[in-house]
Amino acid sequence: MKPKPQDSANQDQPDRPIYLQPPRVIFALLIGVLALVAYVVLVKTDSPTPDPIMVENPEAVMIMDETSQNLADLPPEITTKLRQDVIDRTGSSPDEIEILAAERQTWPNTCLGLAQPDELCGQMLVDGWRVRVSDGQRHWLYRTNHNGQTFRLETE
Repeated sequence: MKPKPQDSANQDQPDRPIYLQPPRVIFALLIGVLALVAYVVLVKTDSPTPDPIMVENPEAVMIMDETSQNLADLPPEITTKLRQDVIDRTGSSPDEIEILAAERQTWPNTCLGLAQPDELCGQMLVDGWRVRVSDGQRHWLYRTNHNGQTFRLETE
């Protein structure tokens, strides 16, 4: 009986660790993994992408959508406090004050991202609102926490 020739790729030892496998086996495995990753990344979905709707003034549409959706969600106590602040600042009548827009925001600190010089602010995320208020002639942007307990004027 002839002895079997010994080669570097002895198939009689299938339980060898991967790093001891012949280079062609490792190469084949790497090509397979690469092909799988490429397939997953490059495959296109079957869901159609809707055609964009063309509008003349997209900003106006966006503001109208945000306003109609978010004004209904704005807590009434925030509306009351901000309207009163504008009345106190301007002397306007309550009938002239209008909330134009409101959107939910997360502020970077307890100063609502509007810290004054030498003011210490708690370094935590604060859920709240960014609200645009008008007296018919001028506009103000306010930042509030979630319930209006804290609010700051962004611009004047």
